[in-house]
Amino acid sequence: CGYVRRNPDSRTYRASLRLWELGLRVHSRLDLKEYASPHLRALAAVTEETTHLSVFDGEGVLYLDTVDGIHAVRTYVNVGDRAPAYCSSTGKAMLAYLPDETVRRAAGKLKRFTENTVRSLSQLRTDLERIRQLGYSETAGEYRAGVLGYSTAIRSPSGEVIGAIEIDAGRPSKQADALNLAQD
Repeated sequence: CGYVRRNPDSRTYRASLRLWELGLRVHSRLDLKEYASPHLRALAAVTEETTHLSVFDGEGVLYLDTVDGIHAVRTYVNVGDRAPAYCSSTGKAMLAYLPDETVRRAAGKLKRFTENTVRSLSQLRTDLERIRQLGYSETAGEYRAGVLGYSTAIRSPSGEVIGAIEIDAGRPSKQADALNLAQD
């Protein structure tokens, strides 16, 4: 994988720059969590709903942070949980701006979780086009029945996807308005 290099003379190994690159990626995700945390809390306060921060990892979503909403009925996601990108709100928000090869890989094994789960690559591509037009994703019970999710991708100044922020809940107009705040 290129993480170490062997010195043929001494028959020893040394870490390569590839390992350093990996460390930088992990470090940048920690900075993202630190930076996004006050925004997650503000969105949770405004919407009274649960908010999440996630990153794209392999073919799915990895949750880095979460702030619980105040309602008795709410979604529960733990830091470190994973979800499929093709049917989760943050996953779709990020996939909309990732290369088609990544989209195909994420949709490689479409598993049906609910009646609303995406069933084909063409349907997913249609959904991703709509997300690019709107600037945010909306999912309605695709991964978990009865859960509405509204997400927007977090992108670097160069356009690289570095994560996504999500609001899970009920009242659509209130959540969409809050996402406009999140995009700013």
